[in-house]
Amino acid sequence: MGDGKKRIKAVKYGAIVMVMVMVLLVSGGVAALAGGRSKLPDRVSVHDPSIAKARNGEYYIFGSHLAGAKSKDLVDWTSLGGDYDNVTNNWIFGNVKENLAESFRWAGYDDGDCSGGKYAVWAPDVIWNPYYKKQ
Repeated sequence: MGDGKKRIKAVKYGAIVMVMVMVLLVSGGVAALAGGRSKLPDRVSVHDPSIAKARNGEYYIFGSHLAGAKSKDLVDWTSLGGDYDNVTNNWIFGNVKENLAESFRWAGYDDGDCSGGKYAVWAPDVIWNPYYKKQ
């Protein structure tokens, strides 16, 4: 077989492979092949994360600026609050200004990079302590 025919054959095979890859990408097949899933994961944005597993088996992720989310499998996440979302009824602190007033007396409020009514709540480190009892 001549060089020209070999090139045409290679181009045909290359085109077939490209079409197959495009079909997989469009249909979500890559996600399905990667983990037997039929859809892409539900994602959230939480930076400086700390993750804890609750007694009910769910995972909770806590991050800077009051962001948080939960998951049953560490793959699909549901947002509980984004950066500085709802500071009067935050998902974990309730009214942030009132319930963390003592902390803000020390750390400051509405100043520096947190001006404009934001709160200096950075990089929490959360652990699960099975012996802790709420009083």
